[in-house]
Amino acid sequence: MRSLRVSHIASMAWCQVKAKALFDGAEPPPTPESERGRIMHALLGFDENVPVRGEYGGYAITGHIDRIVTSGGCKTVYELKTHGGTYPLNFLVAPAHLQANLYAYFSRADYYVVLVYFLDNESFWGAKAKADPRRAEEDLAKAVSIAEGTVEPVPTGYAWKCSACFLADRCQKSPQREGGA
Repeated sequence: MRSLRVSHIASMAWCQVKAKALFDGAEPPPTPESERGRIMHALLGFDENVPVRGEYGGYAITGHIDRIVTSGGCKTVYELKTHGGTYPLNFLVAPAHLQANLYAYFSRADYYVVLVYFLDNESFWGAKAKADPRRAEEDLAKAVSIAEGTVEPVPTGYAWKCSACFLADRCQKSPQREGGA
């Protein structure tokens, strides 16, 4: 059985071309930002790394939940993101919601919370949502379609995201590539 990581599925919300490469086994190199995120997770107490595993469409789905809290009979998963600045929050939040909802789906949680910690002003932004199993299954179906090659991945349309993508030079749709979109 092939496997997909929840974080790779969430990257689909940023750039589906990047997600396809991740599904094909390409792993982006560690970055200073990913190391910073690991350290900040530990400092903020979000380093439980609870493993989650499930299956969908012939794929083993794996990941690590930052934190799970059960209170009053309700289970809530937490997804923490750290960011250096407060640039358009919606670009960071959509993938985080997708990732947290998938964690809730596979851990059978009732709710999920997305928290973003901004390093520039040491502030938090957060949102709590009811887990949505139907949406999780739709997102998993899209991810499997991209992984299987039955759906042609397309970038999100935000050229500035493509400029930071490690696959921009190979992407047919990236404005960073000669002849791209």
